[in-house]
Amino acid sequence: MGIKIKKNEVHVSLNHEIYSSDAINLAIKDYKDVCDVIKKEDYLVLTPKEEIELDQLGYEFSNYVLGLMKNY
Repeated sequence: MGIKIKKNEVHVSLNHEIYSSDAINLAIKDYKDVCDVIKKEDYLVLTPKEEIELDQLGYEFSNYVLGLMKNY
């Protein structure tokens, strides 16, 4: 997992050997009120809809995906 802050967006790289695609897709849907998410080839781009700590957003999203995987 890697997180990079660029201007008003967060780039999140998730290792697909650890993070399931289904959990990532569900997290994207669940976060639709918090941020816009664009899937790139090797990472996700999270753009917050309201003012928020960008580094915190990246870590919270990653932890949310892990939580989804644990619960399903």
